[in-house]
Amino acid sequence: MPDTKISCAVLVSSCDAYADLWTPFFSLFWKYWSDCPYPVYLISNNQKFLHKKVIPLCVGGDHTNWSQRLCCALSRLDTNYVLLMLEDFFLQRKVMTKDVVSCLEALKKLDGNMLRLVNRPKPDVPLTDIPYIGSIRPEPHIG
Repeated sequence: MPDTKISCAVLVSSCDAYADLWTPFFSLFWKYWSDCPYPVYLISNNQKFLHKKVIPLCVGGDHTNWSQRLCCALSRLDTNYVLLMLEDFFLQRKVMTKDVVSCLEALKKLDGNMLRLVNRPKPDVPLTDIPYIGSIRPEPHIG
């Protein structure tokens, strides 16, 4: 199995207004990724989700928009990589931990800044030395 010691955390972005999604989200998360080797954090305003495997990151009510909450939460993490998930994107099949770890190792090797684990849109530039990862050309700027 690849090295799981890469400094990484799973960060689930949410807010108190969507607390009703936390139970179904994490039920499916642990069903389909039961061997997740990384700490799992949940961003909220003030509410805490009580689960032994989920670490609450309460950012307070003063962060009213998604990007403010995310920036505040990221500033509290001491990790090199973050797997960002949204609380309303439910896992639907088993997560292969070895594949996630391989993607993180490839990102580290490429000195990359971002890696999308769902290939939508699909990459348009294949990488020859890492066959399962590609690059997406930036769209030309208009104006």
